[in-house]
Amino acid sequence: MNNVLFKSGVRAVLVVFASLLSFLGMAQNPLAPAGAFNIFTEGNLTMSGGDVEGAIGTGGDFIVSGTSQYVQSNSSNTGNPWVTFSNVNYAMVVAGKFVGTSGNFNVNGNLNNWIRFGNLNGATNGTSNGNQLKPILNGVYILVNNTNQTFGQITGTIPVNFATAFTTLKATSTSLASCPSNVTPTFDPGSINPRITLATGRNVWNVTGAQLNSWQQITFNNKPTANQPLVINVNAAGTLNLTMPNMAGIGSLDAPFVIINFHNATAINYGGGATIFGSVLAPLADFVKTAPFNIDGQVIAKTFRQTAGEVHHAPFSAQVAACTTTCDPDNGAAPTYCAPTPICAAGGANLFWSQTINSSTGAPGTVRLIANSSNSFTIPNASLPALLTSGQAVVVNITDVVSYDGYSGRSTVTQPNERWRISFRKNGSTVFSSNWTTDVPDLRNQGYWRGALNSATLPAGADEVRLEHWALSGDASNPNSVVPVSICVQVTAACVETTIHNETFPNTFNTGFTRPINSTFTGSTGTWNANSSDVNSTIVINNVRSTSSPNAIKIVNYNTSNAAASTSRATSPTINLSTQTSAAGLDLAFRITSYTLDQANTCFNFHVDFSSDNGTNWTTVYTRSAQELVNTLGSDTWSGDIRIPIASNFRTSNFRYRVRGAQAANCGFDSYVYVDDIRIFSNTCAPSNLTLGNLVWADFNDNGVRDAGEPGYEGVTVRLYLDNNNDGNADAGWTTRSTVTNVNGNY
Repeated sequence: MNNVLFKSGVRAVLVVFASLLSFLGMAQNPLAPAGAFNIFTEGNLTMSGGDVEGAIGTGGDFIVSGTSQYVQSNSSNTGNPWVTFSNVNYAMVVAGKFVGTSGNFNVNGNLNNWIRFGNLNGATNGTSNGNQLKPILNGVYILVNNTNQTFGQITGTIPVNFATAFTTLKATSTSLASCPSNVTPTFDPGSINPRITLATGRNVWNVTGAQLNSWQQITFNNKPTANQPLVINVNAAGTLNLTMPNMAGIGSLDAPFVIINFHNATAINYGGGATIFGSVLAPLADFVKTAPFNIDGQVIAKTFRQTAGEVHHAPFSAQVAACTTTCDPDNGAAPTYCAPTPICAAGGANLFWSQTINSSTGAPGTVRLIANSSNSFTIPNASLPALLTSGQAVVVNITDVVSYDGYSGRSTVTQPNERWRISFRKNGSTVFSSNWTTDVPDLRNQGYWRGALNSATLPAGADEVRLEHWALSGDASNPNSVVPVSICVQVTAACVETTIHNETFPNTFNTGFTRPINSTFTGSTGTWNANSSDVNSTIVINNVRSTSSPNAIKIVNYNTSNAAASTSRATSPTINLSTQTSAAGLDLAFRITSYTLDQANTCFNFHVDFSSDNGTNWTTVYTRSAQELVNTLGSDTWSGDIRIPIASNFRTSNFRYRVRGAQAANCGFDSYVYVDDIRIFSNTCAPSNLTLGNLVWADFNDNGVRDAGEPGYEGVTVRLYLDNNNDGNADAGWTTRSTVTNVNGNY
């Protein structure tokens, strides 16, 4: 590997930067693997417009798709706008090939800057000027001015190991993202725009992409320096359409001391806002710059494309202390041995169990499951939540488990099926066994798997929870041993659903399509009424479009061109719901098919009505137009269950429901629908303990979640009281409970 002069007076070997001086260890420049390159990409780099004022390095192809240039004006005044390899200054290093689609790219400078390509892709020299080079391909060219390089020297050994550099940069980006935030923004009265003050040492500010886009300005109360650099970690997984806020209080000369780390973004479209003062670290992202604003700093990305604006040479120039990491379970070359920290879901009553891992040996503190030796482990009853053992129906949701194995010499060992499961038992019998965990990775001194397993309803809870080795599956493949490190199981009271009304239609009715109709027909629960308003509507029971029932209700509304509006109704027998007043939920469910409905039909509506007084008065509780049904279901397609809550005022001994088709006058469509699978479900849920709390904070973006940069409020009095009449005052006889938030907004 050639020696590399990244900055004036500093000589090093690139492989050292890319592998040995990992940011995961001592304090150093976290962007060192990119050297002094202004733009540094793992994949393709495309120039469609604008300027670049520092060296370009890409591990992919260099694509010219518009007119742009490299210039040495170096408006940021922060070092030499080139990189040096073997005493040669390079403006460009391209590991891939030259691709030209339109325009041209000029390399302008007053010094003998070279360019280096892995492959010119058939380009020829388009100039005879001895001070210029002009690789030209299909009329698209790169013009290099004021150079002593020959055309034959453009291709050759690439002096940068881009793959190694990006391996380190990706790890660095992830490591920086794990740093806790120590910058606390303040907000002027009435403003959502933050102010920040930096302290001596490493400054870390963790924000989201949504927050960054919501701010018009970030005001720096003091400037970043080599002794107080700033890392802004932006949590923006996936695609981020970036509108950069104005960075008030700093400028080009301060940019070398700021990193904006988009650690989990895979696509960034920088299209508006303001200039970025600082280096962009986005090693996983395809970065597209269409904004007419500048970036004063390095751009490190998976790929890069620029159509406007400029990238100014301002390489990051500070040392950043690594974050203290107490556990690195991804370090397969342990020691130190450790496993990830589990995450327990909020809500319900959590069953949490864990054991320690010896950091020197990897040995578990409590149990190792060993095939055909220690096949199971019973979690102590003291760890089981009372709700689980209460005897009532519960739902168990296994939200996170950690499976582990680690010891010296494991890096040479392959063990199939280091797996286990969780079994819930009642009175000595298994009532539910979870899925098996995934195998722990082999050929590492330590490895782990973590994730969620499945969930189940336990009709009477459980009084014993066991962890069981894969050997109990009956597999004889010698799965050896595995360490269950932790489990998080969310336990909630189960809702039991009971069908209290199930309507079927054993007999056909009105298959001759008598209209109008004013008659009765028999359902499985009693006598129904069928009514229609005129000769353009009727009710039919047949098996042409039935689903699980022998027959289905056909609601018929004929074409009413030059005719009045028509209505067809099928009304249920009387149903006694007075015994369901305490049910947590009561739903009427049915299925419907769009049958003959047309997308262009704007004059038909399907309705469901409820009555609490045996049909004297009706309330419409569900309405869908022909267009809505077709848009939702498609043409002639059955829906899934449509469920309508039955409110408490309808839970009487004289409840009835009806399905109804209503066709407007002068409607030029035949509107037929079928209704079937009519049921009423009662849901009963056992009560569970609830908690209220425990934070008052400034929710600047009104998303109901406390995001980074949203401070807690100190000194707020929180009151709890009963207010049945909603007058803002505690009801008579109620004792108001109150507390005051602490310095962090907690109570």
